[in-house]
Amino acid sequence: MQIKTTLQTKFTPAEQANSKKLIIVLHGLGDSLNGYYWLKEELNLPSFNYLFINAPDPYGDGFSWYDLDGGDQQTGIQRSLKLLTALLEELKQEGWLSENIILFGFSQGCVMSLTLALSYSGLFAGICGISGYLFPQKEISAFAPKQNILITYGKYDEMVRPEVTQASIASLSSLGLTVQEKQFAKGHTIDFAEEFPFITDWLKQLQ
Repeated sequence: MQIKTTLQTKFTPAEQANSKKLIIVLHGLGDSLNGYYWLKEELNLPSFNYLFINAPDPYGDGFSWYDLDGGDQQTGIQRSLKLLTALLEELKQEGWLSENIILFGFSQGCVMSLTLALSYSGLFAGICGISGYLFPQKEISAFAPKQNILITYGKYDEMVRPEVTQASIASLSSLGLTVQEKQFAKGHTIDFAEEFPFITDWLKQLQ
């Protein structure tokens, strides 16, 4: 895969030859694409290729998709949305169609995944948002109500409170989207005891 986008990316091919199924991984605040290389081995789904992406802005030892420290979040989200949309269009030109692409986002990566789900002019295979929320959107794509969305979140999450995620799920429902959601006894992390197996089973259905 030859990516020309300004976003830093890392592509890991599927074990299944010639597969065009792709999981795009969007990290959380202060993390990087390096923090998710474990995903392919842990999921053990041979039909999926993986594209790991760094957010555009430096933040501590990692990166961020938008300013969370008192800045204009909407401006940052829309800037990152344009970059990700351009990346998707580039992938489309190379034969990676959105209907074969799964967005997998944690925290800020979840925000960007849900924003793409509402705005992109195409249908994704699925959107998996973990421990995040929906930033209000003025307009949605005609494809948005048909998107396949899973949202998981933590009962004890102090960074993204469960009521915030629940309000976002309600907002998505009010926009006509059907969302599969599940709460887990966890904080702001990925729970490997119950949550990760649940997500893996959901992804298996999309192979």
